[in-house]
Amino acid sequence: MKDENKEAAAQKKSPTSGMTLWQRIEHVGGRINSQKYVEFGSVMAVNALIRHVLRDIKPGLKAALEAELAAAAKNQQET
Repeated sequence: MKDENKEAAAQKKSPTSGMTLWQRIEHVGGRINSQKYVEFGSVMAVNALIRHVLRDIKPGLKAALEAELAAAAKNQQET
């Protein structure tokens, strides 16, 4: 029964499925500031953006991106 629920959830489209990166940034409240940088109101907004993107991408690519993010975080802590 649990496998059926996972399969059904995987087939269901998320509210952000099909959005462009800019649409996703706007969805979490991001904007372009006066210096022409993308700006977010909080760390929670950035976290939501990352989670939405990871949720909506293909499983194999998701694992690769998560590994890359973990390596980048580790490198940041070491410097």
